[in-house]
Parts: sequence; C-alpha cells; structure tokens
Amino acid sequence: TCPDTTGIEAARIENIVSADLGGGGVNISGAGYTYTLYTNTSSNTQRVYVQTNMYITCIVTHSINSTYLLNGVPVPTGSIMYEELATTKTDFTHFLIAATVPAAGVIAIKVISDNANGVLNNLTSFIYKHDI
Repeated sequence: TCPDTTGIEAARIENIVSADLGGGGVNISGAGYTYTLYTNTSSNTQRVYVQTNMYITCIVTHSINSTYLLNGVPVPTGSIMYEELATTKTDFTHFLIAATVPAAGVIAIKVISDNANGVLNNLTSFIYKHDI
C-alpha cells in the first residue's frame, strides 16, 4: 500500500492565473508592483502552494526582488526571492510553499527592480490548495 500523500502531492490545482500586462508591461522600480493571485473564498482555512513564472525586462543588468504577501504581509516561509545582476531579459520563477490562508485571505506577489527601467511584462501563476 502507498502512504498517504502530503504537501503539494496532496493538493489539487485550484487555479491558473495568467496576466499579460499590456504592450509595454508595468514598471517595477521604486515601490514595485503588486499583483493579486488568489483569494480564499471558502469558510475554511487552506494550505496553498503557488508557482509564479514571470518575464521581466530592463535595458541594463539589474537586481530583482519578489515577495509573496498574505493579506499585505510577507508570508513567513519562502516568500522572498532575490536575483542579483539579472540580465536584460529574464525568466524569473518564484515558488511559494505551504502558506496557511485563512478564510477571505488574499495572496499577492510583489516584484521590485532596483533599476528605473525594470518592467514586468507578464506572469503566470499555478495555485495548488487543500483544505485543512
């Protein structure tokens, strides 16, 4: 017999969010850009895993910081990813593991470039969840 699955193996895909952020993308310098990925619309607490794939461009080498937020606050585990000296065209993937999301909880991702020309062109997020 096989053991019960745990973690992401026990989760089911809940949603796929895909955002094309316009012909010129959105500027991610300064305060950065925040995009809402998931809202827990059930009355139960959920365990949520997210994989976000982003395409980021800049006219020069720059550094990128991304953070997953739960109700506007950085998620404690695995929420921050930093890439120093990213190239002018970068595929950037950030995986969030095991966030506990209460009823009506909102997960978003915030992306920041340290250069004024940093642009987030598009993103695709795969959201997995299971009820607790």
